[in-house]
Amino acid sequence: MAIMNITDSIYFRNIFPELTDIQRETLILFCTGFSLKDISLYRSVSVQSATKTLSECIRRYDVPSREALRNVFLIRLLVGGRVYLMPLAND
Repeated sequence: MAIMNITDSIYFRNIFPELTDIQRETLILFCTGFSLKDISLYRSVSVQSATKTLSECIRRYDVPSREALRNVFLIRLLVGGRVYLMPLAND
């Protein structure tokens, strides 16, 4: 039985256009619960390489931590890649 590779999905490319394919794959894996060791095994790279790729994602989104990066991931998924701002009420 074939397993769908969600990291190749055009949906994720549209939501995270700022990232390379490798960065996007690493982000998706990390934010869905893979440890850096798991990511390195999945991608056949060193843990240091997986860590560096995740750090590049953190820099790309200008967030202070991995937890903040997870928040960016979840918010973008929830709004389909679009950021909606609520208008301020006129006083």
